[in-house]
Amino acid sequence: MGLMIIVMVQKLIRLNTVDQSTLISQVSHCARQEGQ
Repeated sequence: MGLMIIVMVQKLIRLNTVDQSTLISQVSHCARQEGQ
């Protein structure tokens, strides 16, 4: 599952700031689910 986050972060880098904030919340949501 860690690879998925890396891919999302790479996409995030290419997006504009509005899309970044949306993607950041998705990534942090996934990270919380993994932590459980």
